[in-house]
Amino acid sequence: PALRWAASELPHYLLARRASRRAAALREALPDALDLMRACLAAGLPLRRSLSLVADHCAEPVAAEFACVAAETAFGIPQSTALDGLAARNPEPEVRALVSAIRQAERNGSPLAPVIAAQANDARLAHNRAIIERGARAGPKIQLVVSATLGPGALLGLGAIVVAAIAR
Repeated sequence: PALRWAASELPHYLLARRASRRAAALREALPDALDLMRACLAAGLPLRRSLSLVADHCAEPVAAEFACVAAETAFGIPQSTALDGLAARNPEPEVRALVSAIRQAERNGSPLAPVIAAQANDARLAHNRAIIERGARAGPKIQLVVSATLGPGALLGLGAIVVAAIAR
């Protein structure tokens, strides 16, 4: 029964782990992609061309996602549907905020570049905050490893001194 349970749960665990790594890679690459997208939009390029250029010069998985949205809109799929697909494939709050900003700018006719710049800054701050939190959690783990390895080593050295003193 335990082996059967492990065999049934292993694919779910591996898939969740892979999704977690992909989400972390997306959050890491997103600030730079948003900065590049802001520059493209500020230069007057349309959204589809901006997404395509960002996809060409950006890290994965952001490149694949932006290329997918650009390709879908190039093939005639409505932009709102392509953006819905982007948000559905990537449930991270940063991506949802990007999709929401694009929709709002499209609906109100407001410039998108300043909003994208603010989102890039927010994404970068969130990424830095996550790094600091990960570092704070690493301290106790490192302390445990150090105490588990140095403690017995010191006791072994002290024991050797005691044994040598008794042997004399």
